[in-house]
Amino acid sequence: MLFDNMDLRMPELQSRIGGRPGKVRSYKMISVYVDDQGRLEHYGSGPNFQGGCLTLCTCAHQIRTEKHAADWEGCWLAGFTSPRLCDRTWLFYLAQVGAGYPTAAGMWTALPALQGAKSTRQHRLGDMFEPRLTSSFSNPCKSTSYYPPMVGHSHRRTAATDDWKKDIEFSNAQFGRHAAYLVADPAFTFLWQTPALFLEHHARNQGWESVDVLLQRLIAVH
Repeated sequence: MLFDNMDLRMPELQSRIGGRPGKVRSYKMISVYVDDQGRLEHYGSGPNFQGGCLTLCTCAHQIRTEKHAADWEGCWLAGFTSPRLCDRTWLFYLAQVGAGYPTAAGMWTALPALQGAKSTRQHRLGDMFEPRLTSSFSNPCKSTSYYPPMVGHSHRRTAATDDWKKDIEFSNAQFGRHAAYLVADPAFTFLWQTPALFLEHHARNQGWESVDVLLQRLIAVH
């Protein structure tokens, strides 16, 4: 389904999502570059596209604390490229959240069909953390409750690297909560490998009242 939703032009995108409810939260990605053939290439683990659906668990930590996990359902996420890296603020993905989980352990338990495709222990760009069952449910927001990602993972380059712990333990003092773990609805997940839609300007923190408002702001290349 994700392949069917790839590289849509504006008319088809409008026909698919025009009028759908849900506010949009957008951000700039620093893990997307333009390759030698002019295509957008993603080098990070968040968002993750494996297993037939998009998940957001290892990036945009601050943004994911803005709502309680359950309140993300029905909202939209839009990832744009950095003009510094890709010349323009290209739309890389647009997805409507299908479910949110307050902890990595809760997500792992609720989505067994995705574990093989997204496990951080098996894939260098995986984003689902496998809990140590003896401790994860008593301390689900502590990195010690999970198996570390494989060595070579994007957030654990070497055995001594502990960048991955932020993916579990990050919290926002202002909101008093940890980052939610988000799963998008595959039917309303859209990816662009070929640059097609961009914004003229994108503030550091950007939100839109609806996808219709965002679509009106996007500029299509012909």
